[in-house]
Amino acid sequence: MTAAVTEVIRILKSRKMFDEQIRILYPDGAYRWTRARAVPIRDAQGNIVRYVTFQIDVDDLKRAEDLLAAEVKAWDRAGGVLNHWQ
Repeated sequence: MTAAVTEVIRILKSRKMFDEQIRILYPDGAYRWTRARAVPIRDAQGNIVRYVTFQIDVDDLKRAEDLLAAEVKAWDRAGGVLNHWQ
């Protein structure tokens, strides 16, 4: 059993909402970042009767965040170099 499957089972057993960014393998062979959410729907007694789920492709957002983080790190390193010479 993969770590991802184990994690899904753990979340379902916890009976709580699932909201995570995960990588999914698409039929074309590409991996893309996806935001997956599953919200439990309960009956009057509080039993989970189903989950409402959705997935949103956030790959472009994730790549932009990674690029921005790399740029910030580069600026921090450049600032350290500049401060060294002052």
